Amino acid sequence: MAIREGKWNCKVCDRKGNRGPDSYCGSCGSPRPDNVEFYLPDDAEEVTDELKLKEAEAGADWQCSYCSTQNNAFDNFCVSCGNKRNISGGDVSLNQKEIYFDTASTPQASGLTPPKTSGKVKKILITLAAIVFAVIVLAGLAGIKTDIPVVVTGFEYNARISYETYKSVTEEDWVLPTGSEKLAEFRSIHHYDKVPDGYITKTRQVQVQVGTKKIKTGVKDLGNGYFQDIYENRPVYETRTESYNETKYRDVPVYMQKFRYRMMKWVNERPLEFSGKDKNIAFNLKAEELKKSPDRFRNISTDSKYYLSVVDSEGKSYKDDVQPDTWSKAELNQTIKAEKSRLFGFFYGIKE
Repeated sequence: MAIREGKWNCKVCDRKGNRGPDSYCGSCGSPRPDNVEFYLPDDAEEVTDELKLKEAEAGADWQCSYCSTQNNAFDNFCVSCGNKRNISGGDVSLNQKEIYFDTASTPQASGLTPPKTSGKVKKILITLAAIVFAVIVLAGLAGIKTDIPVVVTGFEYNARISYETYKSVTEEDWVLPTGSEKLAEFRSIHHYDKVPDGYITKTRQVQVQVGTKKIKTGVKDLGNGYFQDIYENRPVYETRTESYNETKYRDVPVYMQKFRYRMMKWVNERPLEFSGKDKNIAFNLKAEELKKSPDRFRNISTDSKYYLSVVDSEGKSYKDDVQPDTWSKAELNQTIKAEKSRLFGFFYGIKE
């Protein structure tokens, strides 16, 4: 597996890109920080020098418990204070960790080179924010209303009466209902059963494994300024066409006894539709007439809409739906109030 040299940044002089294996900053000479974070540049080349490879393979660096200096793995004595390496005495090895490319993590935690921020993306986000703000402001300005006088020029209404009727009906079913009068009895197709009827040869595309391929899936931070590539064998597939037999079915009718009968029942009738351009709302009379015969009609409901046509002082005409009370009280050529947008002139409707 390939070994690559990482980098670390000095927190004292802010020098970027010190060599990973170096224990001291190449600019100010400060030691690597206790919580050093190694990272691997995108363009880091593979290490081929034998001495560097041995250095990388020696293991993680260690930190002296007495003076906190970081030492190479093959150092048995601290290069700063001379104390002999003693794990049980508190000398601590730097952490090793595996970083996989498909794992979501921050650049600092992953050890990889931080991505560059796109200025174009920032500009797009700023533009979108400005557009949203402008829309909100315009919507707020459009909502400022003012009262205007308008003159009533016409009336209109639409109504629908829905109801049920109790009447004699003729129906067919597999069971004879209680209280019905049987008119006929006969055999009829109740359903169809699916019965196997041979096979049909078809083709389909399938994925077949034809081998494996070694894929680089991440890197391992060796804890000494070096990184080791991580590989895994993944299957390689090939698309092939194969033939297969699919069972063919035919529909076989299943007969059962069926009844035709007559009986009294409540039935939803086709709604009665009404419309007009005057105040002669005859649908109210029709609804009251139906309610007088509860043994014949039930579930009577009326859905109605009322509209007033008006004209403003500039001669512009509008039609608006209003409440029944407003509609009934309005008179032809009467002046009433409506609402408009103060800034944009949008007509909001008749004020009730």
